Amino acid sequence: VPAEILDEALVTFKDDGIEVLSENQSGQDVTSEYVDLESQLKNLEAAEEQLTEIMQKAEKTEDVLNVFNQLTSIRGQIETIKGQMKYYEESAALSAITVRLIAEETVEPIEIAGWKP
Repeated sequence: VPAEILDEALVTFKDDGIEVLSENQSGQDVTSEYVDLESQLKNLEAAEEQLTEIMQKAEKTEDVLNVFNQLTSIRGQIETIKGQMKYYEESAALSAITVRLIAEETVEPIEIAGWKP
């Protein structure tokens, strides 16, 4: 469920006549990890920009290839960091609810071909 309506969703479960035997809420603060990723991303993007300038000025094929390899590595790291940041952003927008329901004693058990689930 969207994180902003988590409390409303929990109240809805409880208001529908469900007896709550236990309840547990947990969360994980990823603020410091996110800030670290932002810093890493900023540094990598600055390095990418500098390497791009160096590559444009390079005259030897060997130099171009060396800079290209470094650029490829940095771009891979940038994409990895952006993916992790996107995961944190999307995870923070949603909350997960796990519900275990137990049938009331008055409800007849289901029987299918002699099997009682």
